[in-house]
Amino acid sequence: MKFHPLARNPGHTGTAMLAALVLPFAALVGLPLARARAAAAVTLPDVRIQVPASLIAIGIDPATAHPVLRSTHITWDAGTSTFVPSIGVFSPPSEYQFPLTRFTLNAVSPDGSIGSVVATSAKSDYCITGDNRVGGVANTPAQTFIPQSNCTDPSKPRGWSVGWGDQYDQTDAGQPIDLNGVPAGTYILRAIADPQYVPVDADSTNNVTDTTLAISGTQVTVLSQSNPGVTPPTVSLTQPAPNSVVGGTVTVSATAAATAPATIASVQFLLDGLPLGAPVTAAPYNFAWTVGSTPISSHTLSARATDSAGNSGTATAVTVNVLPQPGTVSVDASVAAQGGGGAATPAFSTSVAGETLLAEVSTDGPTAAGQTATVSGAGLSWSLVKRANSVSGAAEIWTAKAPAILSNVVVTSKATQGGASQQLSVQAFINAAGVGASTAASAATGAPSLFLMATAAGSVVYAVGHDWDNATAHVPGTGQALINQWLDTGSGDTYWVQSTTAATTAAGRTVAVNDTSPTTDQWNLAAVEVTLAGTTPPPVDTVPPTVAIINPTAGQVVSGQISVAANASDNVGAASFQFLLDGKALGAASTAPPYALAWDTTTATAGTHALSAVATDPSGNTGTAATVTVTVQNPGPPMTCFVLQTQTSVHGRGTLKAPSFKTAMAGSYAQSGDAEVWQASAPAILGAATITSALSSAGYSQNLAVAAFEGAKGIGAIATGSATTGAPHVNVTTTAAASPVFGVGHDWDNAVTRTLPTGFVMSNQYLDNSSGDTAWAEYTNQITGAAGTIVSIGATAPTTDQWNMVGVELLNSGN
Repeated sequence: MKFHPLARNPGHTGTAMLAALVLPFAALVGLPLARARAAAAVTLPDVRIQVPASLIAIGIDPATAHPVLRSTHITWDAGTSTFVPSIGVFSPPSEYQFPLTRFTLNAVSPDGSIGSVVATSAKSDYCITGDNRVGGVANTPAQTFIPQSNCTDPSKPRGWSVGWGDQYDQTDAGQPIDLNGVPAGTYILRAIADPQYVPVDADSTNNVTDTTLAISGTQVTVLSQSNPGVTPPTVSLTQPAPNSVVGGTVTVSATAAATAPATIASVQFLLDGLPLGAPVTAAPYNFAWTVGSTPISSHTLSARATDSAGNSGTATAVTVNVLPQPGTVSVDASVAAQGGGGAATPAFSTSVAGETLLAEVSTDGPTAAGQTATVSGAGLSWSLVKRANSVSGAAEIWTAKAPAILSNVVVTSKATQGGASQQLSVQAFINAAGVGASTAASAATGAPSLFLMATAAGSVVYAVGHDWDNATAHVPGTGQALINQWLDTGSGDTYWVQSTTAATTAAGRTVAVNDTSPTTDQWNLAAVEVTLAGTTPPPVDTVPPTVAIINPTAGQVVSGQISVAANASDNVGAASFQFLLDGKALGAASTAPPYALAWDTTTATAGTHALSAVATDPSGNTGTAATVTVTVQNPGPPMTCFVLQTQTSVHGRGTLKAPSFKTAMAGSYAQSGDAEVWQASAPAILGAATITSALSSAGYSQNLAVAAFEGAKGIGAIATGSATTGAPHVNVTTTAAASPVFGVGHDWDNAVTRTLPTGFVMSNQYLDNSSGDTAWAEYTNQITGAAGTIVSIGATAPTTDQWNMVGVELLNSGN
């Protein structure tokens, strides 16, 4: 491997600073499983977590402009056996939603102990393969036994060898803690490995790393770090009894206790591992479970207790059995699957002939509305019931009738536009006559909500939704429960199915289908009534509403904020109304006149736009207004994953041992000392590489910092600078979008700590008191904007010393 200098800013005396960038890193290749097992006694893994104190910083979230706490963490195995976890929901293309770690920012109690949770990280997706050799424990192999390539294949095992771990860097999406509204002060950043105590662990008391921080504005100072022994709360399920037959409404109860001074904050009941109802925050810990839409089969009930310090413990699961209930619509089978471009359910069977089947598809799509899907399989004829796709993506409901019992059948869905991620859910119903009323709604913002008018008593209502903006949990409103939910952090979308928990009481009753959160995302939502066999529904209304835009007028040139208004009428009455801009929801949906909103035209791009509106009546009939074309005016950035694989440094006098390398680009000898950046590409994995540096003028002190970056394909813009006084800085004008910037500097006058501006993190700093020099390396802790962005990298203090500095743009690889 040869290093080539990218830029240098040298002088004649003082401490030299050399930073080497290795890019990109190749994927690790694992040893055979048999060899990995032979390396250690077959006992238990010991899961722990490291949080490097030098890689904690505050940055600004470009989407929200909020300050965020960024940190790097390594979840690793310090035991004597390989770590192989149970696996959660696969999140294509390469990760699982699995409770591997949890991060909370906590207050500090008067006695210095950890206090209540102030803010949390949303981190939930993990590849769960080793990419960092921590070492320090016996029998650590040279390579982890499971290759990183397993990340993209859900059929292959996950885990890592003894002494290895899974590292996620502070620049990775999904893990920063939002500090908006968090005042300046001292806090404890608590990092927990295996927070729900899912895998069997040799020592579950050493899973915590606490870092005490002082936060002030956009500055954070690490005060201390410790690994406290933590005892999780205890929780036991007391009813129902194991192997009970359940139906109707069942009381689920638990007891829980925490280790003082902590107290129980909540108990969350779990059905087949998913939340059952809302958390119970005070004893007695009881929940009234309406079995309703739970499929006919065996299920597991459990409870998870969380204490006031954020520690969790999970009760031993209890098996219960759901049987068909006479006179009710019962779920005989329920399956779900996720995929890219299409999805196929696991094989399933039904119990009786004549069952009604629903298939709910929620799919990602292009930024323009209009995505659709198709459903097929199980040897049945499927028909579309309702589709919502007025904003990006789609939510659809399909139905079929199974004249005979089904055995080991599979249902598939396929998106019609591109290889979009999607979720497919299928239910088979006993005692169902078929489908009744249906309706759909979409909006660019607001909590998902719609209304459906039931056609009969004894019906249940199912709904499917798609959130295009964020992978965030949706919380159903009163009287409803989640059937399944996929937080797809790969696409940044949420796909979910929910249902009512109680049957309708009479025909003509309005059923609300809604979520209480989130309230700011764009969404599509479709709902359908599944009717009870033996009921006679009234005639279905088939007359659609009529809709017309009355302001602005066709051909009008609009600017600033204008009023958009419409008229709508229906033979029964409109249940919901939605304005559309270029086919996407404009503003929130409304349920009653007047139908008008204030439109800020500066949020639209310059040019021609189409205004319309859609009204939906209680039977699900829709009417769309004729398009009104107006003329208006407006930009947006990319995103990448940029990984600091490793960093190391060494300082001393003379030569710091290294292979030879050649100069490809010279800088200026403007001030005393020298600051240089060299690069090399590692075509293969580096096992035990040594990088060295040599000075052209021997005998002076120098600092060598080496960093290896994954997700970078090379070097872009380079800037050098020197001055006899002033705050050190250089301006790097990026040549590509989403480029991090790396900088190295030398202060000849004083050995004094640098103060970095917001958005930058120190990777290495050497205060050489013998020569009175400072050498340092830093980089952006968040991705920069579009090509042409000027990034000023340097320090805000000191401001009176002479300095040399180099700034380098790292081009992202797009991976």
